[in-house]
Amino acid sequence: MSYKRIVHIKQEPLTFFCLPLGSWRCFKNLGKVDFHFSEVNYIDGDIYLLEKELKYLLGHLRDNPKKLNEIIRLMRDYNERFIKFCIENSNREDILEAFREFIEIYNEAGGIALWMIGGEAIAKEIVEEELKKIMTIDEKKLGEMLLTIASDTRDSFTIKERKALLNLAKYKSFDLLSDSQEIDEHLKQYSWLNVNFFRHTPYTREEIFERLKNIGNPEEELKKIEAYKEKLEEEYNKIVNEFNFNEETRRKMEILREFVFLRTERIESLNFGIFNMYGLVSKIADKIKIERDLIIFMTPEEIFHALNGENIPMNLEKRKEAYAILANNGKIEIIDSKEEISRLHNRFEEKKERQKIIGVIASKGIVQGKVKTIRSKDEHFKIKKGDILVTEMTTPDFLIAMEKSAAIVTDIGGITSHAAIVARELGIPCIVGTENATNLLKDGDFVVVDAIDKGEVIKIDAPCIIS
Repeated sequence: MSYKRIVHIKQEPLTFFCLPLGSWRCFKNLGKVDFHFSEVNYIDGDIYLLEKELKYLLGHLRDNPKKLNEIIRLMRDYNERFIKFCIENSNREDILEAFREFIEIYNEAGGIALWMIGGEAIAKEIVEEELKKIMTIDEKKLGEMLLTIASDTRDSFTIKERKALLNLAKYKSFDLLSDSQEIDEHLKQYSWLNVNFFRHTPYTREEIFERLKNIGNPEEELKKIEAYKEKLEEEYNKIVNEFNFNEETRRKMEILREFVFLRTERIESLNFGIFNMYGLVSKIADKIKIERDLIIFMTPEEIFHALNGENIPMNLEKRKEAYAILANNGKIEIIDSKEEISRLHNRFEEKKERQKIIGVIASKGIVQGKVKTIRSKDEHFKIKKGDILVTEMTTPDFLIAMEKSAAIVTDIGGITSHAAIVARELGIPCIVGTENATNLLKDGDFVVVDAIDKGEVIKIDAPCIIS
């Protein structure tokens, strides 16, 4: 059997059981199709599905393109309901029932996520096919047009926070700013952006102040962000006007842009909701007498059992280091043996024989700098201003590293991935989907990131003049 790695994202079991595995419970209902994924495999951050089943999903959406609008409607509705539920239920005293209701609504996100992944891919494919029908165009020009069309210019909360931080950085005295009410207000509004699902690490005053100190010229960066967005919007309008697309083609283009925006909004909504739900999680941890940073490595069922007086699993510390979950037609196996996890990596991992580092241009530009490979948020300290961030994929809690980077290179993702969207918002070059960058590059390598012509990362011996 052939498997496809759809994402690399470190998730605690509490989230994995609700998002990827939650799709088993909600996929059919949400999509109104008699189908679900028979296998969902999580191998220490890598999530694999059967390739033939992914193709089935894409084929179903390709044959039923009207479902794309329904997916968008479902996603908008879910984001609102999830946030509302979490805000209203965080401090309930009936913690068992509140947690049960939370898990039900969190499970829905799994089904929606899989429909979103398929819908986004088909929306991009439909626009690509539409462009090819209307005009004769080479692959490079087609890629540039798709990048422009997919670049929704609405501000995510990530970029809203960055703008607010840049406005704070206009203060001339950092000593005064460090104790100011403005930072407290900033934290009150945006601290949740550093939360990654149930890994409860909201921004601290010290982190905000450190980020402020790393800002060089805030006025110039603010202008750069706005100018970049204006340029993207101008390029989009130019494409629309130059080729005089009909109303149907424009509608398809807007659907793609909506999917791109909702990809970011979905993650932000989940993290904001869970940030508000942390009070309930804390109450449960106190009730079952477990450390709060360990409870997230329990499954929902294990938490339910513990609340009913049953024993807590003894291997949570091992899961904290690494774990795998193999889910096959309802049968679920949790593995925490490092040796077994290594064997599973070898079984599922796609072979990468290429020695060139080539990917998809997700944000234009060409820069050079030193490589810093980042595997998790815990390694963000390695990034210095002007480094090249190389990682498997980015998540919202990578922002501190991303905003210091001169460019971003990822193994996984396309022009609508998190790294692509944030790079465009920050106005820095980005190449995604290389498959092999983290294998072939190491810390300290000097590289040129060519996100103008080739979509290639080239090792060099020393800084050079870029023409």
